[in-house]
Amino acid sequence: LVFTLVMESQKKVLLVSINSAAEMVSTSSSDNLEATPRWDVPIINLKGIVDNPNKITNIIMTVHFNIDLLPVSFDPNETYLVQQISPFISTLVDYYHFVIVDLPNEMDGVVLKALTQSDVIHIISLDDPENLKMTRQVIYQIEENLKENFDLEKVHVIISGKPTEASLSYDEISTIMDFPVATKLPYIDKSDLT
Repeated sequence: LVFTLVMESQKKVLLVSINSAAEMVSTSSSDNLEATPRWDVPIINLKGIVDNPNKITNIIMTVHFNIDLLPVSFDPNETYLVQQISPFISTLVDYYHFVIVDLPNEMDGVVLKALTQSDVIHIISLDDPENLKMTRQVIYQIEENLKENFDLEKVHVIISGKPTEASLSYDEISTIMDFPVATKLPYIDKSDLT
């Protein structure tokens, strides 16, 4: 998404990768990240920059293909960050045409606040009943938080592909989700990445 926005719009695009410290520990040794983009850049603790716009803009780095990147981590137990996430994102919007925020999988106050601040939310879910149910729970939380301001058009569910024999049909997905699915991505095998 970020690469396409940079190439197609020729405008300033920032990718903010927000990682939970707990999730980073659990995935650092995972073998399931072969297709995950990786940058050899330091991850900044959100706590140290969240209330200082100058620090925020000074640590943004440009990586491959002129993509500006701001990788940050946070401790979910630091609840005061929930109140800081809106000004943090607003600071970035002042400098960029597009700010893409990649959020961690675990749902907490910081993640929910970032979601409710977004103009458009893309939720990527795996193609299995358990993940689809968790995705629906995330949407319920967004609906509950936004109440009358919830806009169905704002949330786009994208299903990540699986091998054809293990893939659910659109009808099965719709029954489990009880929410419109924007698209279903094709399955990409590890061998396709070489």
